Amino acid sequence: MLTEPNIDKSRIKSTIEENYGIQVSNLVFNIAGEASWSYKVETENNGLFFFKIHTNLHEHKSRFELTYKLFNDCGIKNITHPIKNKDGELVIYLDKYPAALFNFITGHNASENELTEDQQFALGKLLGQIHKAKDIIGDFKVKEDFAYGNKERLLDSMNKAQDLLSNDSKYKKKVAELFIDNNEKILKQLQKLEDLGSKLRNSPIDFVICHGEPHRWNTMVNEKGEVFLIDWDDSIFAPKEKDLIMIKNEPVKLAGYKSVIGDFKLKQDVLHYYNLEWNISEIDAWSSQILYDNTNDIQNKHDLEFLITELKTLVRVSEV
Repeated sequence: MLTEPNIDKSRIKSTIEENYGIQVSNLVFNIAGEASWSYKVETENNGLFFFKIHTNLHEHKSRFELTYKLFNDCGIKNITHPIKNKDGELVIYLDKYPAALFNFITGHNASENELTEDQQFALGKLLGQIHKAKDIIGDFKVKEDFAYGNKERLLDSMNKAQDLLSNDSKYKKKVAELFIDNNEKILKQLQKLEDLGSKLRNSPIDFVICHGEPHRWNTMVNEKGEVFLIDWDDSIFAPKEKDLIMIKNEPVKLAGYKSVIGDFKLKQDVLHYYNLEWNISEIDAWSSQILYDNTNDIQNKHDLEFLITELKTLVRVSEV
């Protein structure tokens, strides 16, 4: 999120101290993430942590447990992972919001600077290690079912478009206009997604543990130049293409992946499904935040810009 939550900072500080037994000297709000508030936590003994308050995270306990196991049971160290509180729990709550304390990575986001070839190779290798982790920890509870879960919410938003044209919020009115202008394209995209999902649901496809969104905004480089994957909110047990769609045109990253997995082939119909799903899910996510999250104009302006970008790619994505 771009702005801080309406939660007193002293309350966040005391919640961290009470649950984790650390003395917090400073909390610094971090402008990042689309469905969470996050803080850099500085402690009295110069320790650093990352505290994340989630606004809309499904299966949060399972996802926290997964990254904990990847780090502790599989020895995959180049990831963010939750830290257990004094009661041995990975998740705590602030009001209705699940929250967790994570290890802090001092460095920069890969969206700020291009990765070197060695770092690209390391990222591909890291994805390979994550995909092979099912050999150690088995299946993951959150599984791909090739059915877009927010379809009804998106359709409901589109059906309300005409009424929203008279809304007091200029951002909600703009979303309504965009839905009316793009109604047919969105419905066609949803139908293609549904048809392809039905086909894949009945196809024999191997699943692996996936990060879900291993793009540059979820990639960190620490002070030593080591590559880390952060933000596991979309982790899922799914075909390898779920992750590899992000690097399929980057040969150095693919070479790093092959160094762990060996040779492999990408299923084009699965890639096409994830292209369609990404586009639709982004349209739904950006529009829903404006329509339902009651955020401020700074956040709404940001969300609207991204919504417009995704709507512009509707036809192109369908043809990929």
